[in-house]
Amino acid sequence: MNMHVWLTFVLASALLLATPGPTVMVAVSHALKKGRLAAWPIVLGAILGDFVAMTGSLLGAGAILSASALLFSLLRWFGAAYLLWMGAQLVVTSSHTAALQQKNAPPDTTRMFTNAFATTTLHPGGFVFFIAFVPLFINPA
Repeated sequence: MNMHVWLTFVLASALLLATPGPTVMVAVSHALKKGRLAAWPIVLGAILGDFVAMTGSLLGAGAILSASALLFSLLRWFGAAYLLWMGAQLVVTSSHTAALQQKNAPPDTTRMFTNAFATTTLHPGGFVFFIAFVPLFINPA
């Protein structure tokens, strides 16, 4: 891959990955609540999640998900269930006392990283996206 193609790929990836989605919304939410530095574990988790999705797509997992409606639906429902569980956790811990305690407590960076990684990796659209996007930049020769 020559430098021009590589730079085009990096720029296009950066623009597409910054579009609003579940992970971007989580990162923005944490940044607004706790400051920009608090969002870094989420950003790093999302980057690793996208890397896993891209690698899985290139190794054939994306093609399997595209060919099997059942597997695609299972991954989609598992991802939706995980997002609902995360939302329920927010509702349960959103009482006034918990909010005051969490405001003063340092952020749990491991949990933030893990949630962002899982959200990004379990999003089936990522696999489909990488199946369509990455081959545009690969020279078959």
